[in-house]
Amino acid sequence: GEVLPADTVVVAIGADPATGWLGGSGLPLDDGLVCDSRCRAAEGVYAVGDVARWRDERLGGLVRRENRTNAAEQAGVVAANILGADRPYSPIPYFWTDQFTAKIQFHGTLAADADVAVVDGDLAGRRFVARYSHAGRVTGVLGWNMPKQTRLRRQELLDTRADGAPRSVLTPTAVPGGDDDPDVRFGHRAGRPPVLPHDQGGGLPVRPAS
Repeated sequence: GEVLPADTVVVAIGADPATGWLGGSGLPLDDGLVCDSRCRAAEGVYAVGDVARWRDERLGGLVRRENRTNAAEQAGVVAANILGADRPYSPIPYFWTDQFTAKIQFHGTLAADADVAVVDGDLAGRRFVARYSHAGRVTGVLGWNMPKQTRLRRQELLDTRADGAPRSVLTPTAVPGGDDDPDVRFGHRAGRPPVLPHDQGGGLPVRPAS
């Protein structure tokens, strides 16, 4: 690596949820207030925003996210459930960032051993869309200076069920805007070229489709 001198360094690495005041309440606490897929921690008790760690039915595990878009979308589902609906909260994570001349967008999630292929544009021109897949499922879409094509490719996330089969009925959701999602995790397998810089402090592996 390279050492760069700086008077001040700002590092965005997430936050610890402030749940100390709930100690002794009997509510489940583990990196936030643990909830079911309806964002319900107990009968009549719901959580929204950074403190909520809910079970995402699409991902099959507990998730906690720290951004305004998530809090707003989650609040809508919780309000509906309080009023008698029975709606799971299972959004498609999204973040975007402008880094000098690069507009970077990412929809979905990815595992460290995800398979990656460039499906639009090319790396040499620094305008491309890369699709991330894991166990036969499309799990993420990365756009680099191709916002329209990235939004269109996002549909592939909606078209894939948890078991990898195509959906027969689509349920489109609005594309969030303007918030980084620090809960999107990035990784790459050794020997996979090339690795491009991004604002999350890691590497995004991308390779042309064969």
